[in-house]
Amino acid sequence: MTTSCRFDEKKSRAKSEVMVEHILESASEIISTDGLLACTHRAVAAQTNISPGTITYHFKTLDDLHAAVIKQTILTFEAQAREWFKQVSFNKPELALANYLIWTLQERQNFIKQYELFIAAVSKPRLRAAAREWLKAHKSILQDELKFTSSQAESAVAITDAWLMRCIITEEHALPDINTIKASFASITFSQRDYIVSVAPLKKTDSLWLSFYQ
Repeated sequence: MTTSCRFDEKKSRAKSEVMVEHILESASEIISTDGLLACTHRAVAAQTNISPGTITYHFKTLDDLHAAVIKQTILTFEAQAREWFKQVSFNKPELALANYLIWTLQERQNFIKQYELFIAAVSKPRLRAAAREWLKAHKSILQDELKFTSSQAESAVAITDAWLMRCIITEEHALPDINTIKASFASITFSQRDYIVSVAPLKKTDSLWLSFYQ
């Protein structure tokens, strides 16, 4: 292959990637404004001034298009969440989680729309696998940033999801009491070892018994 051919191929690939990005941005906007069902090939084509055939070329089915939007949404959320953790510092994981939840609720205009997308995906079997990646990504963030075990991360994600779901259903704008949610998260981060010590403070001679719970 000549240098000229390789350059043309690289240029064509870059142009295609820009096109896909443009399509996904428009699809995401439609979903955020009018819901998942409104996001069709024709609707995206009309918003982007691209022919429906071009949309279909890149995403043969609606499920393909919607799954790609979900994937992009997850990547965006993961980048934002990890950046948030880089900017803050807390001495206790339950305090970090409580503030993390408050942050997500303050960013509700962005995150709630993302949740609505995942909820809509539940009713479409072919999209459930894509939506499950949200749970995996969220769990991975908490394991990496807070050094949680798998079960701790899953529980923390469940509580966070429950609060965001509540916001979607009730459309409430008031933030929850941080001490209340901190107590909820503390039940997750409170290890079995800490529980034993709090119930029956141990002496130095009890170190063997204590090590069993470490």
